[in-house]
Amino acid sequence: MLIYKISDSIVFSVLKSIKYGFLEIKKVNGEVLKFGNPDETLKVFLEIKDKSLNYNLIKNGYVSAILPFFPVLRYPLI
Repeated sequence: MLIYKISDSIVFSVLKSIKYGFLEIKKVNGEVLKFGNPDETLKVFLEIKDKSLNYNLIKNGYVSAILPFFPVLRYPLI
């Protein structure tokens, strides 16, 4: 579904800004995404089992809640 792909691109673009720690995400299709510094001691491994997760994060406002921590994303991405 197109809305899920758009949601993924929004959420994962926010995660690209991670500077501390390391986050590894395994998507429903098996693709593995890595964010942050793999040499950090703080590491999180997340497996997404429902492709609607990112859409629901945006729909419920959780992504907009973290935007103040990523100043580069406060402005239009055009």
